[in-house]
Amino acid sequence: MQFLHGLKPMAIQIAFVTVIAYILFDLITKKFKRIYLRILPYSIFYLGGCLLVFLSLLGCIYVMIYRNFNGQWFYLGIMTGLFCTIIGNVLLYKKLGYKEKFQEKKKGLPSLFGYLLFMLAYLVLRFLCGK
Repeated sequence: MQFLHGLKPMAIQIAFVTVIAYILFDLITKKFKRIYLRILPYSIFYLGGCLLVFLSLLGCIYVMIYRNFNGQWFYLGIMTGLFCTIIGNVLLYKKLGYKEKFQEKKKGLPSLFGYLLFMLAYLVLRFLCGK
């Protein structure tokens, strides 16, 4: 029974990494088009966010395997990368003139940014206080 209880955190992390990897794969394969590379602000935020999410997922996998250190900073990297991809989509909708989609996507940015700031403050305080 103790063995099953020890697998619970790893199962949760595997499920989280799998869902985020699926979202990243979906963002890159279905929503990204080569013609949008010409819109530089869009492509920088979008591809930079995807790269950040991918590297953070690799970090989460490393933490799951070795468990040498706390991997909460990687979760902050994943959320920051997803925030960058959303900013890239908002910039694309603004550039292409889709006002309805632009306003819809723009509404979610402040709450996500607030969550990122809260998570960053939590991690900094946790780091400074020692645990």
